[in-house]
Amino acid sequence: MINRRKQFEYLVSNLKDIPEENVIKEKNSVKRSPYHQRIHIESLFGMLGDPNGFSYFNGYYHLFHQWFPMKYSINPNYFQQGWFHWKSKNLVDWIPVGEAMNNDTVFDKYGVYSGSAIPINNKLFLMYNGNSWTNTDTDDWHRVPCQLGAYMDENDNVTKMIHPLIKGPISGYTGHFRDPKIFKKNGKYYSIIGVQTKAKTGTVLIYESQNLKSWNKVGEVKTNFEKKAICGNAQIILN
Repeated sequence: MINRRKQFEYLVSNLKDIPEENVIKEKNSVKRSPYHQRIHIESLFGMLGDPNGFSYFNGYYHLFHQWFPMKYSINPNYFQQGWFHWKSKNLVDWIPVGEAMNNDTVFDKYGVYSGSAIPINNKLFLMYNGNSWTNTDTDDWHRVPCQLGAYMDENDNVTKMIHPLIKGPISGYTGHFRDPKIFKKNGKYYSIIGVQTKAKTGTVLIYESQNLKSWNKVGEVKTNFEKKAICGNAQIILN
């Protein structure tokens, strides 16, 4: 079992909350590395996570990724996880814009997780998963996942929406409810979200919205997929 108390003992919501000498130490460690990328995007320091929000907006291609800048810090090991932002005119030369979002709200306090983006008028709409926990005063922590929204303007400034778009966990499913992929079809917005059932199997839920604020569950994505599991000499087919 993961020791959540220890994992988040040094939880912070912004690099500014960390002593400057600790941040400089991590930057210097990366400078000494012989494994720098020549073509691919790499983290400025710390750990680079899932790519997110790949889109074209305001004359640039935009790419975000999860960023754990102090992932490898020691004594203490700080936890701070948000999104870093890059943009490019040609998909080859990438400009580091900087931190796009930090884990600085009650809904994403324990991590700004994966999501996607879609241009809407003169802004880029970001839909992402925020991770939080309840019962943190005990050893029986419970995940509280939320699908959240934010807007980025033409100057690359990101503003988060105050209220969650979809608050989890969802009835019939566990706290693993994440990674919304947003798109528009026939004048309506849709989001495909990964989720775990109570039976601990994976599936995908579809949500729809007219205004990006109120979201309704359509249901699970239906497939003809069959998975065969071998248990001893018995073969079980999972639909």
